[in-house]
This record gives sequence, C-alpha cells and structure tokens, in this order.
Amino acid sequence: MCTVTFIEGSDRRLCVGHNRDELRSRGKALPPQTWEAGTVRIVAPRDRDAGGTWVAANDAGLCVALLNYYQGDAKKAQQPVRSRGAVVLDLAQCRSLPEVEQRLAAMHQEVLEHTRPFLLGVVQAAQGDRGAQALEVLWDGGDLRVAQLALPAVLVSALWHREVTERARRAELSDLEAAVRSNDGSARKSSILKWFSSHDTSRSPRAVCMHRLLAQTVSHTWIEVGSEAVTVEYRDGSPCKSKAFVAAGLALAGPSGR
Repeated sequence: MCTVTFIEGSDRRLCVGHNRDELRSRGKALPPQTWEAGTVRIVAPRDRDAGGTWVAANDAGLCVALLNYYQGDAKKAQQPVRSRGAVVLDLAQCRSLPEVEQRLAAMHQEVLEHTRPFLLGVVQAAQGDRGAQALEVLWDGGDLRVAQLALPAVLVSALWHREVTERARRAELSDLEAAVRSNDGSARKSSILKWFSSHDTSRSPRAVCMHRLLAQTVSHTWIEVGSEAVTVEYRDGSPCKSKAFVAAGLALAGPSGR
C-alpha cells in the first residue's frame, strides 16, 4: 500500500508527499537526480529493478505520482509487459495537464495495453491567476478514466479496504494542510514527517508507515513547487527510521519552456 498527498499552501506552494510501500525483496532505489527529456527538465528518484519511477516533477511545475491499482485486472496486460513507472516518465515530459490528457489518449492502444493497472495523480502548480490543478488517472487494465481531482487530495493503493483507507486518510488532511501553511520551516517538516511516519491504525485499516513480513514503506519523497523552483527531499528507508535525506531540485522554466 502507498499513500500520496497533494496540497496547495496558502502561499500557493504546491506540496506532494509519497510514501512508497514495496516488497522487501525489491532492489534499493536510486536517489533523486535531474535530467533533460524533450522540452523539460525532470527531477525524480529511480527504480533500479525496472528503470522507471513512482514520483517525478519537472520545470513546468508538473508533478506525477504513481500507485498500483490492485482492484484492476493485471492479467489483461499484453506481452511484453511494460513497467508502470515508465508511464510516470512519459507523462513527466508534458508541460501542462491538457498535454498529459493528449499523451494518455495517444498511449491508450500501444502502451497502456502492455501495462498493469495503476492509479496516477497528476498536478500542476499555480500559474498566473489560477491555483494548482490536478487530474486523477485510473487504468484498470481495460479502461482508461481521467477525472478532475480536487485539492487537497490523498490517494491510496491497497489490496484490501482501499476506499475505506482513503476516506480515513482524507479526514486527516486538515492536519497536513495546517503544517504546509506554517511559516516555520522546521516545524512544518517535523509535522509532515510525523504524519507520514505514523503507525496509528485507530482511524484506518492500515498505518501510513507500513511494516509487514514481506513488505514495508521503503521510502518517503516530499516535493515542493514554489514560485521559482522545485525541491525534492528523499528519505531512503521507512520514514519512521530514516534520519538523513537526499535533496535535489531545479529552477522553474517560463511558460513556453527553455
């Protein structure tokens, strides 16, 4: 199970948090790095096993976050099966949400049919006089559904009780919103990390920070898109135990790109 949050602060700063839950047998991921792809620069951690990523941001202020969708039909994926993380890299090359929708439509026949079910949140930071906007993308193995996603938002992947858990997480968003709005940077980070490190299961079937025999929360990524730059903080290992973090970032480009 993974947990992803999307919050726009009162100063229009966009914040994306991602707890990645994976099998303990999965290889250690690569920390965030930056590179050029098409007309954008991307910053993201990378998966050593499949080469893709589960969360990425670009210099157009667009962020993409991936979750597995276990309620879909993974058996429908045609050979050769393509990594879901590659879809994140595909969409991270877009400069706007309309471009994301166009690329998804173009990918439907030749790419998605070779991809196992997934859930994506795609959000673009505030531009001009409009606030941040977001899309929820669901590929269930046969059908593609794209809908507007109201902020603040939380998305969850889980084998069981996914909708129940997501509702419980949504009820807790006000605490994260208050943390994002804080002018005290140290207190803000502390409050956010405390939530993503939470083991309290009193309000949901599964803890935000997961520890099981075969799987656990293997990393936490926090992305902030400000008025001039994108910053990424990455904690390798369970956020409740990982003390050190790797930071990366890039400057935002103009509306027309570089």
